[in-house]
Amino acid sequence: MEAIQDINKEAFEYLTGISKKLWTRAFAPYPKWGHDTSNIIESLNGSWSEIRHLPPLQLMDAIYSTSMRMVFKRFNEPQKSPLLADIPMAKFKTR
Repeated sequence: MEAIQDINKEAFEYLTGISKKLWTRAFAPYPKWGHDTSNIIESLNGSWSEIRHLPPLQLMDAIYSTSMRMVFKRFNEPQKSPLLADIPMAKFKTR
């Protein structure tokens, strides 16, 4: 906190005004690392909206095929920037 206060007083004041259990590991009521969120699953569910109506076995095959096409495409079409993926980079450039 001393280093933050030396570098940026506004940031220090902002952090001291927030409950420590919200932004520090030491004061957290439970561990906040290693937990799973549904963000990745929600992304996949969105990409599978066209195949969601299929019967179970065909659905599994379509999920596998879709995933393999995505991996193949990403392997054969390298990102334009080594620092940031293409979609975030495009959003960055438009801003």
